[in-house]
Amino acid sequence: MLTPGLGLDFRYAGYDEQDGERYEDSGGAILYASPSLRVKLPLGAAERPASLRFAVQLPLGQTWLHNRQYEKAVWSVGVLAPF
Repeated sequence: MLTPGLGLDFRYAGYDEQDGERYEDSGGAILYASPSLRVKLPLGAAERPASLRFAVQLPLGQTWLHNRQYEKAVWSVGVLAPF
């Protein structure tokens, strides 16, 4: 069984600082779309089976980031084991 999913994620961070100096190419805000696909595994109890989740986090724009930054897509794989 396949279960699609979609999330919207927002992140904000202030500027990074070290020794009282601010790093200008850091921080800001960004919005991501996070589509995913969950695949039921033949493990676990019948009413609560385990599943494998594949997802990607895609930046929807980068104009809210401070100065010179570039965010790329981030892929992830995870196992869900309900108990």
